[in-house]
Amino acid sequence: MLLAISLAIRLTWALLQPSTDAGIDRLPDQREYLSLGQNLLHTGSLSFFDERFQQTVYAYRTPGYPAFIALLGARARVIRLAQAILDTSTILAIYLLT
Repeated sequence: MLLAISLAIRLTWALLQPSTDAGIDRLPDQREYLSLGQNLLHTGSLSFFDERFQQTVYAYRTPGYPAFIALLGARARVIRLAQAILDTSTILAIYLLT
């Protein structure tokens, strides 16, 4: 029951967010990870253009999460839905560990 409620809350939040990349700009990390995932998907490069330095930055982040984003097609809504499922699975993992 707790898992179902947790998943429902997370999925509701994910679906209420903008479906475009425009809603990603609230936190710089979100924009950077999405850019890394998009570049990894389209060019195979783990890099992004950083406006603060006005240059392309390489190997700034570890490759795991950008690869996850690229695997999901670098689409914000799909990433949020997958992340909601992963987040809910941590509740199950904590329950099983305790």
